[in-house]
Amino acid sequence: MLQRTRADAVADLYDDFFATFPDPHALANASIDAVEEAIYPLGLQWRARYLSRLGGALAETNGVVRETRAEIEKLPGVGPYAAGAFLAMHRRQHASFVDANIVRLLGRYFGFEWD
Repeated sequence: MLQRTRADAVADLYDDFFATFPDPHALANASIDAVEEAIYPLGLQWRARYLSRLGGALAETNGVVRETRAEIEKLPGVGPYAAGAFLAMHRRQHASFVDANIVRLLGRYFGFEWD
C-alpha cells in the first residue's frame, strides 16, 4: 500500500482495510471491485488484482509466508524490494532491498544516470 503513497494516507485506511479483509481467505474471496474500492483513496486500484491473487496464494498456505527470498518473490505482486524488506523487517534476516531513493542517491554520488 505504500507504493508511491504517503504513509499518513495509508494509515487513514489501514484499519478499515484489515477489518474488511482480516485474513488471506477474505482477500482471496473478495471481488476485485471490493478490493479496488478499499484502496481507491490511495490511487492504487490497479494493485487490486495483485492483492487478490496474493490473498489466494497466502490462503493456500494458511497465511504462512515461506522462508526464502526466492519463494517469497514467487508470490503475486512481490518483487525483490518487497521480499528483501519482508525478510529484513519481519524475519530479522540480513537482506537487501533498494528503492528508487537509494538508486538516486548512489547515482548522484557515483555520477551515473538512472531510469
